[in-house]
Amino acid sequence: MKIPNIFGFPIWVNLKRRIAEKHLKKYTLFRLWKKQAQTQAVSQLGVGDWINDCSGYNTCIVELVGVYRPVGKGSVLMDIEIKNERGGYCSVAHCGVEPAILRPELEKNKLELYQYWISKGEDYSNDPKYLALIGGAHITDVNGRLLESYKNVQNCL
Repeated sequence: MKIPNIFGFPIWVNLKRRIAEKHLKKYTLFRLWKKQAQTQAVSQLGVGDWINDCSGYNTCIVELVGVYRPVGKGSVLMDIEIKNERGGYCSVAHCGVEPAILRPELEKNKLELYQYWISKGEDYSNDPKYLALIGGAHITDVNGRLLESYKNVQNCL
């Protein structure tokens, strides 16, 4: 029987399926594997592909690292860390990683996020990214990467 994989990493190594699934049920990655329809688009991505990572901006995958947990004489895949072109890492199991989205949708999502936090009492009246978005300017390039001029802005959005 073929061992299923995500991002080219086998979900278990040197284990029988029954044993592997018993240990995998504890981990988020197993639930991702079981929901194949949701993970299909992401699980086929590899080095050089574009993703929308946990920063909310698009980035290019530089490296994929499988994180395994030892189980008996084998191991089970707990997570996959995605190294991006900015040098950061995102976790498939714990971050919101999805295929890259188009600039209009990305900027619309960011504006909605700003408006949500403003409705909760946060003050973004001096934030250059927020001011650019409400003014109709772009904060990302055509690929959805944050423009250099906004990279040193000190806020979480």
